[in-house]
Amino acid sequence: MNPPPTPPANDPLESTIRRAVAGLPLRPAPATLEPRVLAAIAAMESQPWWRRGLPAWPAPARWLGLPLLGGIAAAVLLVLGGGAAAEILPRPELPAFMATAWDVCRAVSQALAGVVAMLTRSVPVSWWYAALFAFAVWYAGVVGLGLTAYRLLRTRD
Repeated sequence: MNPPPTPPANDPLESTIRRAVAGLPLRPAPATLEPRVLAAIAAMESQPWWRRGLPAWPAPARWLGLPLLGGIAAAVLLVLGGGAAAEILPRPELPAFMATAWDVCRAVSQALAGVVAMLTRSVPVSWWYAALFAFAVWYAGVVGLGLTAYRLLRTRD
């Protein structure tokens, strides 16, 4: 992680903030803070290893993680029948009900892909750009409102 940038020594804003903060009295922590923090740490450490972050996992589990993920990726490629994987790896036989469900899912996905392809061919490019611009304006407005609300709420605390 990058260290936070250090402002120049002669920055007037920084010196004003330092003077304002230096004049404030020290606020004691609530008496209930320490037991709550210690209880939270104990609760985190009492969780099983697979629920904690990857560095907390035992070394063998971390070493087996990459081959396991590679196997999952190969299985997904086999199920989807994707290009080179179908030629390299043998396709396993599925039970009848799973094969039928898979055929239905594949037909639905092909139909949806056809609809999307038809829409992209029939709608003019300028409309796509206008829709993208409208989405960007909407997104910027939502983010701007959120940031404004956050600033207003933080100044009141």
